[in-house]
Amino acid sequence: MDRFELHPMNPALAQAIRAARFAPPPPPPARTVVKSAWHTPAVIEITPAQIDPLAVVEPRGPTLLVLLREVAAQHGFTVLALRATCRTARLVRARQEFMFRAAAETDASINAIARMIDRHHGTVRHGIGRYCTAHGLVSPREFDFIEEFERRRPAPRAGRVER
Repeated sequence: MDRFELHPMNPALAQAIRAARFAPPPPPPARTVVKSAWHTPAVIEITPAQIDPLAVVEPRGPTLLVLLREVAAQHGFTVLALRATCRTARLVRARQEFMFRAAAETDASINAIARMIDRHHGTVRHGIGRYCTAHGLVSPREFDFIEEFERRRPAPRAGRVER
């Protein structure tokens, strides 16, 4: 039995509560947005029907995990080996290939690539640059790695002949 069904003191109150409980909720009121342009306030009313739904953006290319698995299989390593701290030349070259391919084939940030292989973002930038210089490729991002390496390379000591 409904506790408001037999309201002894105020039957009108019981009827109002019952009607409010079964009525659909009212639409939200229009929101007023005040934007100042050149110190002249302009009032714009925005109703819920005017708000656009979120656009779904599809990622470009394969995901980072798919790339990591491809590079690991291509070089004969496991994904865990590429994420480990080992610094043998074969593993470093495989990691650098992953870094380059991830930067070239996906929209992932350098930080996201670094998190995927448990490295610092500076290590990823360096690895992409090394891969580019070793293979004669152009950087996939807007950064000139070759100029950066040349600038950071120490000057030859006096009396030494470069070969």
